[in-house]
Amino acid sequence: MPFSSTAANGYFVSALEVHNRHGRGVIAAVGDSIVAGGGSDAENLKWSDRLAARINTPPNHLEMGVLGLGINGNRVLSGATSNPAALARFDRDVLGMAGLTYIIMADGVNDLGSTATAPSSPPNPEDVEYGLRQLVERAHARGVKVIGTTMGPAWGFRGYENIDFKRLAYNAWMRTEGVKIVDGLIDFDKLLNDPNNPSHMLPQYLTDGIHPNDAGHQAMADFIHLRLLNIEEDEH
Repeated sequence: MPFSSTAANGYFVSALEVHNRHGRGVIAAVGDSIVAGGGSDAENLKWSDRLAARINTPPNHLEMGVLGLGINGNRVLSGATSNPAALARFDRDVLGMAGLTYIIMADGVNDLGSTATAPSSPPNPEDVEYGLRQLVERAHARGVKVIGTTMGPAWGFRGYENIDFKRLAYNAWMRTEGVKIVDGLIDFDKLLNDPNNPSHMLPQYLTDGIHPNDAGHQAMADFIHLRLLNIEEDEH
């Protein structure tokens, strides 16, 4: 019996570039599932979208683009099963974006988390630090500024509590030495962690231990000092 079938070809839009002669630049948020919107009720409610709304609505209305370039499971150093590492995709996915002026780099916890079942194994915080240095150098060579971030709490997520000592070590480095190589720091860990139990996320932001809920994504967007992005605003 003869077999016949039909197939339709489709296309995916990976980026849309818009010319705006009044535009003040483009900010790229780069990282993992938290940057991709993990924990929020919808993909367009992630913290980078909320930052875009904050920047581009009155009283600011500054016409700056904000790109959400997060990928679930992304790492800095080595690709996860389904996606390339930040070091591998950086030139194409990030530096290749038209009008790019700032990068908010929020990646690396999955590198450390990959050792959750063998915490003494690499990668270690200094490996992620080395990777970040390379990314910053490549961005600076293109005249793009990089804003670093600390890693938020991850207790209870896929055994990541086993590598919390690595996360804390990275954050300590980021606040003291890493801040010297980047162009500013957003201390997301300070915002998200529970002061009474600093390895855990505040209950009001909690979902699965690592991904903040809608309130957490909003808090992250509101927490960013716009002066880091050369934006002056009324502080209140």
